[in-house]
Amino acid sequence: QQDNNAKRLAESGIPLIYNNEWTENSVLARAEWLKLVAAFYDKEAMAATYFDTIENNYIEAKIAAQLMPTHPTVMAGSNFKGTWYMPGGQSYMGQLFADAGATYFYSDNAENGSLPLSFETVLHHLAQADVWLNAPTATMHELLAMDERHQLFKAAQNGCVYGFYARTRAGGANDFWESGVVRPDLILQDLMWALHPDEIVGYTPTYICKLAP
Repeated sequence: QQDNNAKRLAESGIPLIYNNEWTENSVLARAEWLKLVAAFYDKEAMAATYFDTIENNYIEAKIAAQLMPTHPTVMAGSNFKGTWYMPGGQSYMGQLFADAGATYFYSDNAENGSLPLSFETVLHHLAQADVWLNAPTATMHELLAMDERHQLFKAAQNGCVYGFYARTRAGGANDFWESGVVRPDLILQDLMWALHPDEIVGYTPTYICKLAP
C-alpha cells in the first residue's frame, strides 16, 4: 500500500521503484539489494564484485564461528511497555545469532519477524543466558532505567550486554541501520567478537559495543 507521498509522486507521472530490502529474512539477501541501486548508475559489475566479496567474507566467518569451542546462550531486546520483542527463529537477527555460533532458545521457532513475549516468559527461559545482544540502549544505566527487572538476568549481572551503538550521532543517527544493511559480514564478525571474546583477540568491532555503566 502506497503512502501519501508515494501517491503524489505517482499521480505526477513519476515512476516509482521500491527498495524493499527490509522484507528479506536473510542478511545476505538484504545486502544483495545494493545491485538494484547500482543499476541506476551503470555499476552492475562493480556491485556484483562487491557483493561477492561480502558474501565470501560472511561464509568464512560463519564457518569459523561453527568451529568455536563454545556456543554461548543468548537473549536479545528488552521489555518495553509490557512487551518483550524477541527475534523469531527465522528472522534475519535469529539467523545472525546462529551463524555467529550462539545457542538461541527460539532458534527452532518458525517466525520470521519478532515474537511479542511477556517479561515472565523471557525471564523463565532466558534468565541464565550468557550474553545479551541487541540491547536498545548504549549504557546499563539506561537499560535499568527502562525496567529495573532487567537486572534479574545473568548477562546483565555479569556485564555481558551489547548493543549496536558503536557508530552513532547525537541526533540519533545509527550506522547499523545504514551501511550495516550492506555489510552483514562485519555485523557477523562483531557478534562473534561479543560471543567468543577469548577466541577473538585484538578485533575492533564496527557496529557493536558493550554497554557502558
